[in-house]
This record gives sequence, structure tokens and C-alpha cells, in this order.
Amino acid sequence: MTLARLAEDGLDKYGEYVALAFEGRQYSNLDQQRSASRLAHALRRLGVAPGDRVVVMLPNCPEVIQSYGAILKCGAVIVPVIFLLGDKEVAHIVADSEAKVVITSTDMLWKVGGQWGVLPTLRHYPREVEEALYAHPHVAEAAVVGMKDPLMGEDVVAFVVVKDGQRVSGEEIAAFCETRLARFKGPKQIRFVDSLPKSPIGKILRKELRTQV
Repeated sequence: MTLARLAEDGLDKYGEYVALAFEGRQYSNLDQQRSASRLAHALRRLGVAPGDRVVVMLPNCPEVIQSYGAILKCGAVIVPVIFLLGDKEVAHIVADSEAKVVITSTDMLWKVGGQWGVLPTLRHYPREVEEALYAHPHVAEAAVVGMKDPLMGEDVVAFVVVKDGQRVSGEEIAAFCETRLARFKGPKQIRFVDSLPKSPIGKILRKELRTQV
């Protein structure tokens, strides 16, 4: 019996129980297991196999437990790294562990270095951030892109179109996002635009937005 299987077997009885509370939000065991399963699928697509090592370097947040669960589902080995360590210490741990994947947050990429793989779904959280933006009653459209930063690696920039006749500030949008997202996931910049660039079929052209940052 593995830890991953033990957690899955307990869902029928304890799935709706609160697993953890973070920044005013509660996550059930079922919520955590679903997130871990999605992440495990992404890890397997990156080639993570049983016995491979996966570094987890995140601040205190629900994604830490979700990452641990995903790694165990893959039969891989968790390599926890304290996020307060310096870049040289982190680089040594990553190299010494021969990690196949590093799971980290946007503002810690500079500690890892460009030569190491980073799980795409944990880099910018574009879908999750955009869902939070669209939930605001005054937001008509929104799109999120990454902005390169010489120190932090990349920051999240949100482009927002406000509904006709409505007024809202960047501070209000940021505060609203904090009620729905972990603090480190929210956009570092919010830029208001009249419209978003789109293709003839209505797809938002993020490549054009990136040229504006």
C-alpha cells in the first residue's frame, strides 16, 4: 500500500472533509486529490517516471501538498527545497539530486536557472488568473501574459477591458484577485485597454500582448 493509494482509498469516507485552510479558503480532501491527479498527468507528459526525482520549491500554499501528491502518484521521489535558500544553494540541490523537473513559482525561477525544466502549468497560472479576473462584475474581457524581469525571472501582467459604463481601479482588481488566488499567483501589473487583439475567429492573440510588455 503506497501513500498515494492510501489517500485515494480514503476519499469515499473523508473526501468532503476539509484538508486545509489557506488565506480564507478551504480545500477538501477531494479538491486536493483532483488537483494532484491533474498535476500527476502533467508530470507524466513531461516524462516523469517511477524513481525520478522532482524538486518542489514553493512558498507556503496548497500547491505544496498537491505537488507532493502528484509526485507520489507518479511513483517519483519528492525533493523538497526551502524557498528561502539562495540561488547557489538551490542550484547545488537541483544538480546533486539530478531532478528531472522543478516545480516552483514565477518569482523563484531566477533561483533555478534557465537550464532546468519547469512545469508549465505552475509557471504563470494564466487560466486560473483569468478566471479570477472574469469573475469581477466590471470586467468584460481579460488576458494574462508573462513579463520578463531581470531579477525575478518573470512577472504576471493582466490586460483588462472594463465593461461599458463601469469604472474600476487596478488596486481594486488586485484586491479582488487576492480573494480568489494565492497571493503569489496574482498579477503583478494590471493594464487597462479598450480591446484585446484577436484573430478572425475571435481567439485572443497573446503574442501581440507580449510585445506590449
